[in-house]
Order: sequence, then structure tokens, then C-alpha cells
Amino acid sequence: MLKVLESYEIGSAIIGNLKQSKTKCVLVSGYIKPWGHLKEALGSAIKRGVDTAIYVREPEEKDSQKLKEIGQELQELNVALFTVQNLHAKIYLFDDKKVMVGSMNLYDYSQANSIDFQIEVDDSETISAVNKFINENVIPKAKLINRKTSFVKKLAGTVANKVVTTVLNSVFSQPAYCIRCRKEIPDDINKPLCDNCYGSWAKFKNQEFKEKYCLGCGKEYKTTYAKPYCPSCYKEWNR
Repeated sequence: MLKVLESYEIGSAIIGNLKQSKTKCVLVSGYIKPWGHLKEALGSAIKRGVDTAIYVREPEEKDSQKLKEIGQELQELNVALFTVQNLHAKIYLFDDKKVMVGSMNLYDYSQANSIDFQIEVDDSETISAVNKFINENVIPKAKLINRKTSFVKKLAGTVANKVVTTVLNSVFSQPAYCIRCRKEIPDDINKPLCDNCYGSWAKFKNQEFKEKYCLGCGKEYKTTYAKPYCPSCYKEWNR
């Protein structure tokens, strides 16, 4: 069945489908700024055990911090947020049983003010084609910008496509922060310093020397080479 949705219906339809989902939600949007009801629906889905991930367009440098902040909000809900260069598609897939394709972004202004158009389809052939598009054109180019989530771990272990699985596994080495200078580095608890700072540290190799930042979030915190995470990031890493 094909259903045509006008601007005023789209936001409610996305939320309604999120609330009815039982296993998986994949949301692809050019831009994101989630409104209150959308965040509530995402949180509710996670609490029901629905694996949820969002893919958005890689931002320009001036907007990167805003997106990181949104990523942190979604991390608290255990929703994985990925960026994809040049992404423009708007696809909302629910349980592999229903898909919405159209023009509306997951952006609070869009759902309240823009003139948008979306179609909702539940036939298996269309959903299979949409899944194929996502697996070939979105996931292989995706970069995880918030912390590890159970969804990413589970998806990396279950996706049959070897290329997709490799890419999903690689997101576990996303940028973190040098605990001495805060330079972005891969998130590796065994390598919490950038190359330059490691050279200085290696002269003495004191694993209890007090450093300045958390490896995970980059916030100021008295870490050490042996314990490079703040308590909240360590809890997330150890989950």
C-alpha cells in the first residue's frame, strides 16, 4: 500500500511508526535537529529494545560542533548517529516492514514550517530495494560521531554484507582525544596519546602521571595513561 503524506502529516507519521516499531529503525536525513516529541519517541523505542540508528549529511566545519552536541543527546538515548558525505536522501525505515521516502529532514523547523512531501510504502519489493540502497550507498560511507552503542555492535556482527560489516566494525576506532593536548586521535584505550605527546611521555613512561583530558569526550579531567577515561566515558566504553 502506498500512502501520500503532506507536510503537516509527516512528523506525526514518523513518530507513530517509531512508537509501533518492534525491532529496528534506520533513519536517513540530510540534516537533523530533533524536536521534543521525536526525542521522546526515540527514547521510547530504545526502551522497548528497538535498535535505532540515524544517518545525516556530514556538516561543514562551522556546523560540526552543533552536530556533535546533537550526537551527545542521542548517545544518552543509545541512538547511534552517523555522518555521510554529500548525503541528501530522506529515508525512514521501520522494522523492514514500512518505509517513508520524500523530502523532509529530521529537523524541528522543517516539521513545523517547510512544504514537504513524503510517501509511505509497505510492500516488500520496495523495502528490499531501499535496504539495498542503504547498504550500498549509505552505510559503507558512514562515520560514527557519537559513542559506541549496542545497535552498532549488534549490526556489525549480524549484517551479511562483508563490506558493510567491515565498515561498521571500523567505527569502533572513531576519533577521540589525546589526554595531554586534546588533539583528535583514534579511540583506543591502549593508545591515549597522540604521536607527539607519546614521544614526551615515553621518556619516563609514568602511567600514573596526571594528564589534562578525557580520551572519550575530550573534557577536562585528571586522567592518566593507565586510566584515560573520565567515569562516565569509562562506563560507556566498558558497556
